[in-house]
Amino acid sequence: MSFFKDIKGLLERKSEIVYYLILTLSIFSSFFDVMSLGSVGVLIGVILKPSFLVDYTHIYLVNEFQKLTHSEQIYFGCFVILFLFFIKTLFVFFVFFLQSRFTYKVKKELSTKLFNSYLRKDYLFHTKNNPAVLWRNINEEVDYTSQYLELFSK
Repeated sequence: MSFFKDIKGLLERKSEIVYYLILTLSIFSSFFDVMSLGSVGVLIGVILKPSFLVDYTHIYLVNEFQKLTHSEQIYFGCFVILFLFFIKTLFVFFVFFLQSRFTYKVKKELSTKLFNSYLRKDYLFHTKNNPAVLWRNINEEVDYTSQYLELFSK
């Protein structure tokens, strides 16, 4: 639960919603991975043993699939697998695009907040702290925070 509290503390409301959207889309992406890889096993089963799906004829699509000739089943299976992998690739590309854009915006947002907080500090704070350390904090700590967010969305 502390992870969700960390997200609320780090991100603005809009960014938080986008983060949860990316997290949900990543779960769907995993589902597409399993579905596309599982379909390869079914195709191999159909190629090696044409009566592979005979136990599942109570399912309408399997029943219609069984009406095809063996070579048509193979062609149709290959087409379905190519289509699934194509859709999966487009979906994964879209999710990675959103993740990259989100990471860029979070880095920009957090570094701007941190920089502005340093600008609002009094003179005494700046005399006690090395500017290189402050600059390193802006760059490295923001990177660590964005990596922390990315870790849970992949």
